Amino acid sequence: MLYVDTPAPGLPADLLIHNRWHRDPHGSIVIRKLFWRNLPDEQPGLAPTALIYADLLASREPRQVEVAHLMRRQDERLARL
Repeated sequence: MLYVDTPAPGLPADLLIHNRWHRDPHGSIVIRKLFWRNLPDEQPGLAPTALIYADLLASREPRQVEVAHLMRRQDERLARL
């Protein structure tokens, strides 16, 4: 999952061209528009911890779900969920 900060609708062409990405219905890269701003207690440039956790769980990939469970055990805010 990649969240991008772009003012234009759609995907940033420079990102697609630089990485030689193309649309693939079976591809493993999902690009979404960044929708949060200046959240307290989060690291600039990184998605919020709860969003990373949710994306990992939603993937239903066993390795990613395992990482989500590890994150929940190690992060006090996630542990309260």
